[in-house]
Amino acid sequence: MIDAMVDTNIIVDFLRNYHPAAQWVHSQNIRLGITSVTWMEVIFGAPDKVKRDLAFKTMKQFELIMLTDGDQEWA
Repeated sequence: MIDAMVDTNIIVDFLRNYHPAAQWVHSQNIRLGITSVTWMEVIFGAPDKVKRDLAFKTMKQFELIMLTDGDQEWA
């Protein structure tokens, strides 16, 4: 069960080794998840294969939350 969801901004900062983002992610003692939308934004925003591979590896640390139609309508 996921305790909190991380948005795209945090993942991008984490990938860029922005210290406050990395420190925050590593300090969490709860299960963090990312939505399928965040996953797609990060993967498709990667400028090359090396960055895309790093994004895949990094995002495996987070549980993937698949949004339902109801979730998207509500949002």
